[in-house]
Amino acid sequence: MSKERERRVMSASCDACRLRKVTCDRRIRLERGEAECSACDRHGLKCTFTWNPKRRSKNPNPYQIAGLTRTTLHACVVAYMRYAAPCMPVLDIGALVARVDEERDADLVVLATACMGAGLLEPAVMGAEDKFKLQYAMEKRFRELLLTKAPAESLDEKADVIEATYVMSDLITSQVSRPDDPLFLDALSYEVIARLVFEAGMHREPVLVNGRLQDCAGRSVSAGQARRMSRIFWSCFIQDTFRAFGRRRNALIRDEDYDTELPVWMLSPENDFDAPAHLAQRSSTAAFDSTQLQFMLRLAFVVRAISIKFVTPQAQGRGVAVADVQRAMTTFRAWRDELPAEVVWEAVMAAGAIDEVTRRKGIKSLFLECLFLRQVIGTWSALCEYGLRQGEELPMPSASTSMDELVLASFFRIAKLDGEAARLGLLRAQRGVLMDLAATYAIWGCALVQHMPDLAILPNQLVPLGPLALEATLVITAGDVLVCVAQLIDAVSTCDSSRDSGEIASRLRSFLAETHERHAQFQAQLQAGPQQQQQQQQQQQQTSRDIHETMKAMQRQLRQYIVPSRPSRFGPTDYCFSVPERDTEPWQTFVEAQALLSSSSSPSSDEALGALSVAEAPDAQHWATAAWNGSLM
Repeated sequence: MSKERERRVMSASCDACRLRKVTCDRRIRLERGEAECSACDRHGLKCTFTWNPKRRSKNPNPYQIAGLTRTTLHACVVAYMRYAAPCMPVLDIGALVARVDEERDADLVVLATACMGAGLLEPAVMGAEDKFKLQYAMEKRFRELLLTKAPAESLDEKADVIEATYVMSDLITSQVSRPDDPLFLDALSYEVIARLVFEAGMHREPVLVNGRLQDCAGRSVSAGQARRMSRIFWSCFIQDTFRAFGRRRNALIRDEDYDTELPVWMLSPENDFDAPAHLAQRSSTAAFDSTQLQFMLRLAFVVRAISIKFVTPQAQGRGVAVADVQRAMTTFRAWRDELPAEVVWEAVMAAGAIDEVTRRKGIKSLFLECLFLRQVIGTWSALCEYGLRQGEELPMPSASTSMDELVLASFFRIAKLDGEAARLGLLRAQRGVLMDLAATYAIWGCALVQHMPDLAILPNQLVPLGPLALEATLVITAGDVLVCVAQLIDAVSTCDSSRDSGEIASRLRSFLAETHERHAQFQAQLQAGPQQQQQQQQQQQQTSRDIHETMKAMQRQLRQYIVPSRPSRFGPTDYCFSVPERDTEPWQTFVEAQALLSSSSSPSSDEALGALSVAEAPDAQHWATAAWNGSLM
């Protein structure tokens, strides 16, 4: 240790005391030959001292990325916290702000949030071409740091790697052209994240030993570290559930692999709300966050039950049982029927004016419902792909219980949601779910009209999944479906956080034009003689599997259309670039505004009762089990 570093270690506070702003007796304890200060020893913390050499300049180039300044880095982090964090906030926002202020060298968490936030920069801050070049450079630098970083030893270091990788995983899953190679695992994939969680022991609940918490490896952990472990685990649990189901795979985190307690919102002595998992940050209404968290966990456990019956090797080889199809539809409807009105999109956006709190709630509400609609079409797709079990035929269902009708209702619901959210610029918040889901349903609508151009259905026959996009229509026709497809394509084009949104929308419009042409030909044949009309109707007697095959063919064409443009635009020569400085919101101003919102959002007694009622309700796992077994009261 150099003399300068030794002098600073003797005189400065340790990392934990400096962050908590308490008196540190590290110097006196070191003189006695003791390695930990009194505060860290009392709370079971690891007493560390991070030495940062003197700063080289007032506005240094962080992370050695050409053209990146501290001001630009702050703008990227602000964009992440404003748009991406409400969707699935694995990070504690207060801790993230402290990290940015400390300006640590090679901080993976800050670089990951800045990389994701770069794509979320608004046009007034940075142009589209510049921000995606910046994001490309940040991603490349992140991978370099991840590969050259020394193996994590402490629990906090492991948590840093998992949190940073979790944030970056949204980047690779949102790229439409990325192939899904079963022989290759990307370092930022959800499979790798799940393995890191197991390796760090975050799937096991810390136990109390001699008055101190210890993890499964026998290491002492503080209460804050235990909350962080729980937050990381349940975030990864939700991610593993949904992404594995979307890829027709079994979840990596099985029920017998963990014993971590479910997060439950409760009243703390400080008259504020806290969650052991901290999956959601505090908002102006604590009951809103607790309800949103509860129903996201319910949906995750529902999907895990469906996954066992629909995408396991047994289901893929033998088909799906009829009873399981009926259970899936009943459970989906139960989840949507019990969704409280205060977290539904229409209720959240009823005020009209968009401020920081309303935007945050709107994103959370939009993301939750889109996540639900994504599971509906995923279940329908799995049923079409693997079929019903041989020897079993699905009984003639009513229109309100049919899986096809459930997807059709979801189609009109997503068209309404995305149409309104696109006008507010909220689809940019999460490309992997919001934009991709809109594109998926747009393709499904085109495939539906191509095979059923004579579609005609009464709106009251659809499953009530919220207000329809065409409320005043007496009969829904194929023309109405095409109108909604056009709305979804327009919504996709507004997702400026994706480098491919323009190309995807262009290709979708070509699909829509082809569908319009086929629909016009069908309308012309209706004017022909009775014999030609009868032949046409016989040709249009298609099944859901035919619609599914057409949908998959369109998706393959979409990927082939996008792939050729990627290398020429983002080659190795784009690694060094200059980022233009624009007028941005000062970092300190944003931090003060966030602190003001947090301080003014203390819950009232009514909100306390609302949050406690959620905590007293059956937990998400028990509810999902009861819904699947049909034993809900």
